Amino acid sequence: MKILLIKDVKDLGRKGEVKEVSAGYARNFLVLRKLAVPATANIVARAEAEIAQAAERRAKLLVELKVQAKELANAKLTFVRKVGEKGDIFGSVTGSDIEAALRKQGFVHGTVDLKHHLKTIGTHTVTVDLGEGITTNLEVAVLGEEQK
Repeated sequence: MKILLIKDVKDLGRKGEVKEVSAGYARNFLVLRKLAVPATANIVARAEAEIAQAAERRAKLLVELKVQAKELANAKLTFVRKVGEKGDIFGSVTGSDIEAALRKQGFVHGTVDLKHHLKTIGTHTVTVDLGEGITTNLEVAVLGEEQK
């Protein structure tokens, strides 16, 4: 019996694949647990159309992410923090702070990969993961505001 997998099934196949299995396995296990449906011509055609649409959406997303990566490579964020007498800043700049600043500038994708918070004055290079295997570097400047 031919079936279309609705979900990934270990040792059988991935979602969207058409497989030939025994009728008992299909009826009593796969269909019963909503892991697969019988593979009629209409169902297979609809599944192939959904897969094509998903591939098209992914291609558009990749183009958008590459454009954002180029924009981020040229961007520079600046954070101002209070500075103590010895030149140490109070607090730090966290990945969440950087992500929030990026969201305000219109960058909707991406997570900041910081090994540690930025606790010193100066320019730092931060890695931003935009997803889908696309990463870029971003310049983050931490400036001091003299404490009175």
